[in-house]
Amino acid sequence: MTGPHQLLRSRSDRGGGSLSVWVLLLIPVIFLAVGLVVDGGRKAAAGAEAQAAAVAASRAGSDAAATQLLAGQDPTSAASAAARNYLAVAGVSGSVSVSGGTIRVTTSQTRPTVFLSALGIGSMTGTGQAQSQIYRTGDRP
Repeated sequence: MTGPHQLLRSRSDRGGGSLSVWVLLLIPVIFLAVGLVVDGGRKAAAGAEAQAAAVAASRAGSDAAATQLLAGQDPTSAASAAARNYLAVAGVSGSVSVSGGTIRVTTSQTRPTVFLSALGIGSMTGTGQAQSQIYRTGDRP
């Protein structure tokens, strides 16, 4: 026969629910850890994409500069235009500068967060930088 006193005794024998308090306290910590892993991976991917775009834009600029040098013209504007054009086509924001025979490209890619937006962190940005040299005939690298 089970009475009300037997049910109370069986609950207290199980520990009174203290384990559920620990589980409730750990849920936000687990959520934050998963958020850091997932959104941190998204930031790393954005950085890798930004770096690849910077390298490719720098290369496009140096290729355009080589063509202008072979034609006997000033390569500065062609190099800058080619690098900016590459960034526009790739859909990557960035800046290009050409000075002293060096093409410098700086890029950034922003990705929205998945988990960390719940904490008010709406996006993460990865950046990339690359440069290339313009050599004239007879120059030594």
